[in-house]
Amino acid sequence: MKNRLKKLNIFFIVLCIIISSIINMARELRVPVIAEGVETKEQAEMLMGFGCNQMQGYYFSRPVPEAEYENMLCRQNLLA
Repeated sequence: MKNRLKKLNIFFIVLCIIISSIINMARELRVPVIAEGVETKEQAEMLMGFGCNQMQGYYFSRPVPEAEYENMLCRQNLLA
């Protein structure tokens, strides 16, 4: 069990390095980055820490039909 946890920790660290590197490379190339599939506050905070400020996923909203999405934008004065 201890060995498995150690492997998971190493995998997580490597994954974080890869994600951080992709975000940094995109920033240097002036390419916008949008993280998809964000499901938890911890994931959103980690991505913000890496410099990713555009995200989507269940943490923010469940998938909604186009008409409902437009209504949401209108209520927030984001769609003229």
